Amino acid sequence: MLSLQEVTVRYRERKALDSVTLEIKKGEFISLMGPNGSGKTTLLSLLTGLISPSSGKIVREISQAEMGFLPQEVSIDRRFPVRVRDVVFMGRVQIKGPFKRFTRDDFELIERVMEDLRIRHLEKRPFGYLSGGEKKKVLIAKALVSSPSLLLLDEPTTDLDPPAQEEMIEIVERIYRERKITIIWVTHILSHLPSFTTRLVFLKDGKKIWDGDPRVNLEEFYA
Repeated sequence: MLSLQEVTVRYRERKALDSVTLEIKKGEFISLMGPNGSGKTTLLSLLTGLISPSSGKIVREISQAEMGFLPQEVSIDRRFPVRVRDVVFMGRVQIKGPFKRFTRDDFELIERVMEDLRIRHLEKRPFGYLSGGEKKKVLIAKALVSSPSLLLLDEPTTDLDPPAQEEMIEIVERIYRERKITIIWVTHILSHLPSFTTRLVFLKDGKKIWDGDPRVNLEEFYA
């Protein structure tokens, strides 16, 4: 699906990523871990095309339109009058374009995804007034209605209380198992590593220091 070959990203004199090689295969659930500042968000920005590498090569077998992305921070002014349903609908607009006619199938997909994400009761609420966890679920729904083949989740459990963290992990597991899409889950917290992870990639100081079995002793990497 995607591969990075000896990719380096520099910000002035600092290397945010240092000669990272990574191949993402269809059907994987990859947990991308590492302490704050290790290069995780930079890596996601590369994959989504938000930034370009300073050196190295990225090979994409899927288009950016086939990627769904949940950013780490969500900032929409409360005064901006956009409802939850409108935000989710935007995901379908992005894939079809603003000038194409929307069909019954499109609207049924939106309804089904909102039900799956447990946000149907929020559909008329202003997005800016939602809790952090509710906003993240809405943005995942927005990504899913575009029918992505790759879903990128940047710190989806950060700043959520324990029940909301558990719900987020359960929802994402259901998405992964039922929709059979490739997912990259980013976190810096050991306890937020999903048990259904198929592959673990660990970054430290911009370098990839582990890529493989998620049952590895992670505490050694944080030392």
